Amino acid sequence: MSLRAASDCENAIHPQCKCRCNGTFHGAARVRDPRTLPLNDPHSPSRECPKCHGKGTLSGWAYDSAQGFDVATEHECWKCKGIGRVLDRTVQQAELPPEGMLSSVPASERTDVWWCAKCDRDWTVASLPHNPKCPTCGTAGWWRRFAA
Repeated sequence: MSLRAASDCENAIHPQCKCRCNGTFHGAARVRDPRTLPLNDPHSPSRECPKCHGKGTLSGWAYDSAQGFDVATEHECWKCKGIGRVLDRTVQQAELPPEGMLSSVPASERTDVWWCAKCDRDWTVASLPHNPKCPTCGTAGWWRRFAA
């Protein structure tokens, strides 16, 4: 997940979630910079560790002088430090979207403007929980924008 996608979902820039949280944390607005979230958080712009493939451990062989032969060993991955996820260097160096692009209004207080193609009318409803149903005909409408 890119830094912009993580920031957009964390701050509910778009009406629907497009990340690994499946809508659970959509618009949670817990932090401004998603890079500060734990690496295993759904909104963290991290990826699976290429060294351990997300397991957090590396296996290998080491000579055991007491037994006289090689034995299988398992130790913490040196790249991800046992977490299984890492931040790309490009994500670490990337700039966040400008402050104006992130809404300063908490998601629980935002208002959405929806449009119904069947009735050709706009209506407003609270952003959370999402309710795209037209109050007149009951069909799902199209999200237009956040109300100012």
